[in-house]
Amino acid sequence: MSTQPLHIPEYRALMVFDQVPAGCILQLVGNSESAPHLRPGEFAVVDTSDTDPQHGELYLIRWMSGGTDIVQAFCRPGFNSEIGHYIGWWTRSLRRRDYDQEVAKAARAAPPGAILSIPRGCMVDGPRREEQFRQALVGRVVGVYQASVELPLIEGLRRG
Repeated sequence: MSTQPLHIPEYRALMVFDQVPAGCILQLVGNSESAPHLRPGEFAVVDTSDTDPQHGELYLIRWMSGGTDIVQAFCRPGFNSEIGHYIGWWTRSLRRRDYDQEVAKAARAAPPGAILSIPRGCMVDGPRREEQFRQALVGRVVGVYQASVELPLIEGLRRG
């Protein structure tokens, strides 16, 4: 029996690609909002053909300002006195998972399309109707890109 510690690879919920699949683009991860699945400096692989919102999935979204972010999509039922019951699509970062009660409270008080600033520094966007939400989605994040670069061995190059 070995006494050496067993190396367990780091948990990653996303597939690792060494080539960009057809129909996909790369998005540089510029912040830690998608940790632990994506880290600053990595490239997210985004399937631009997949813009059907799915609860809990990561998407690249384009804001009205033209900027983009990687966000998690989630849906919640809501009620508004003008339109009645509806299903609203929201976005949030993966970094903070402990603010569901605050989101629910703010959602009950907000009109559709409002941008909510939740206490404790959590930014949440929504609710949006599905068609409006779908139009903002660039695509679903399907993986992380890590190029496998192998440097060629150069024969005859030695330091003396």
